Amino acid sequence: MAEAVGLAASVLGLAQTAWTVAKGLHDLADEVGSAGEAVRIFASDFWLFVETVKTLRTFLDDLPPVSRRTQSTTEELLEVAMEQVVEPFQELLVELEPLLVRWRDSPRRMKQLGLRIQWAFSCKSKVLFYHAALNALKGNVSLLLQAMSLHGRNPPHVHL
Repeated sequence: MAEAVGLAASVLGLAQTAWTVAKGLHDLADEVGSAGEAVRIFASDFWLFVETVKTLRTFLDDLPPVSRRTQSTTEELLEVAMEQVVEPFQELLVELEPLLVRWRDSPRRMKQLGLRIQWAFSCKSKVLFYHAALNALKGNVSLLLQAMSLHGRNPPHVHL
């Protein structure tokens, strides 16, 4: 049971960090301009990921102790999500944070211009990469949820 509590805490940590990233994405999208639509789509997908992870946590709280293999798979999935999508994108948001200052209010407009050019040539491709990785993770988390929900049920009898 203690393992399930630890696993649920890991899921909560991932959900909280992913929520922070999703909020940052929405804030960034509001200020970047034409690139904002791509970021908004990614932010919406990040929100869906957060909700899926919350569902996983609720499911783990209500589930009897899971097998060691299921726990290991879940932990590995959470680790991949955090290390390969959530944390790298959180670092990218820090890099792009100066874009949140409105152009007309910015005392450093040349830096703003440089960041907008950087967005167009470098950061946008990174966002698209992380978006694809996030979608793969969402599929894996959904598959894990389905497998866990089916685990405790008796398979239906098939009569031919």
